[in-house]
Amino acid sequence: MGGLWLIIGKSRSELLRDNSEDTKAAIQKRIPIGTEISRAKNIMEMEGLRCQRFENEKYAEYPTDGGNPLSRGPADFLWCDSGEQGFLVTKRWQVVFVDVGGLAASVVVGVGLTGP
Repeated sequence: MGGLWLIIGKSRSELLRDNSEDTKAAIQKRIPIGTEISRAKNIMEMEGLRCQRFENEKYAEYPTDGGNPLSRGPADFLWCDSGEQGFLVTKRWQVVFVDVGGLAASVVVGVGLTGP
């Protein structure tokens, strides 16, 4: 998905790609399953994403075929978020690291557009 995107302050993280599949592959290459959640949080924040921990909460997983979101959880997880402002819309990346015993047990990625 091409287009003009305004990035204020710095360039986009190399982990954030144009779609969820490529983004997930880049993240898992840098932060493999089994990585400590605290380390995953540090890496994602160094890459410019905002991260927050949740305990015993639900999260959404968006199918790559564009279907309806699936409700997951309740679970403990680290949620990370980033966005880029375009002309009329914002491109948004959301990443969930499911936390089992302090380790990343799985990664869920959503990439989409928000706006009018």
